[in-house]
Amino acid sequence: MNKSQYNFDPKILDGHRDDGISAFMRIKNGEDFLKLTIESHIDFFDEVIACYNQCTDNTENILLDLQKKYPNKLKIYHYKPYVYPLGSPEQKAFFDKTSKIDIIHSMANYYNFALSKTTKKIAVKLDDDHLCVPENLSKALEIVKKNGLKNIYTFSGINLVYKNNILGVFKNLAFSGNGDICFFPVSRKSYFINLPIYESFTINKIRLPKKYIGILYLHLKFLKKDYGFLNYNLDNKKNKKSFFHNISNLTKNNLQFIEIKNFSNTSLCDFQKLSPSRYEKLDLLKYPLLTKIYFLFRKNNLILNRALSLKDYMQPIINNWEKTKQELKLTKL
Repeated sequence: MNKSQYNFDPKILDGHRDDGISAFMRIKNGEDFLKLTIESHIDFFDEVIACYNQCTDNTENILLDLQKKYPNKLKIYHYKPYVYPLGSPEQKAFFDKTSKIDIIHSMANYYNFALSKTTKKIAVKLDDDHLCVPENLSKALEIVKKNGLKNIYTFSGINLVYKNNILGVFKNLAFSGNGDICFFPVSRKSYFINLPIYESFTINKIRLPKKYIGILYLHLKFLKKDYGFLNYNLDNKKNKKSFFHNISNLTKNNLQFIEIKNFSNTSLCDFQKLSPSRYEKLDLLKYPLLTKIYFLFRKNNLILNRALSLKDYMQPIINNWEKTKQELKLTKL
């Protein structure tokens, strides 16, 4: 293995890029929803970069089959270096810069390798468990294509769970995406770094306004056979404790969820404009479930350029709910 081909230098991101939008993926054992994720998104993007690593399931074969179907859009890469899992002692050592292990074995470098394979001016991270909400994504991309080089557009997903033959929203953690998932202009300032437990995107180094553009996907992580925690290092006691709340709420008998129609009607509140220096207390705060979205905006200093309604974002999801359940083939889970 030639290690040098996996080394990342942010300067490479400043090279020539064509107009358009690249989605990039890093995948480990993503067979559950990989095909569904890619096929739900591929028509919306100019290219999808799919990098896979340490897969012991059918991920590679799924990608190869999809590449035959979409030869002009789907590009696949095998990232061969071993990557230490999130939450591992090695991950912390990468952050502390005390590691004697080559940086190519870090999660951040793996992400950056995938990002470096993109060829378009705008990029977005795509996980293997994101099911596109076509109507919402289509509207969002109209905005991104017009102003995507002047702004960073962040978005969210809805966490789904399945219990007693009912598909609903995970009450304990309704929303996915806290500002780290976004459409951004690619440059040497846009890359991933290592933190003690996770990798993180350097979104704050890109000196552009941040705007929220909606709920663009259904997050299927908690519908996976392992609830999406297989790739985390749960042998580490400290790390296991940080994930335990979600794991325990998913696995115990009293898993809490909200049916989709009830969730969308939790509030008809509109989001008002927020500014980084002054935050208004919205009617939203009367509804505990949705408080998280308010603090999502507040934490990341997101500036909204128009009023938004949760119901507006949820209506397309409700309209296609029966189709979604059929696509997920929940009886097999």
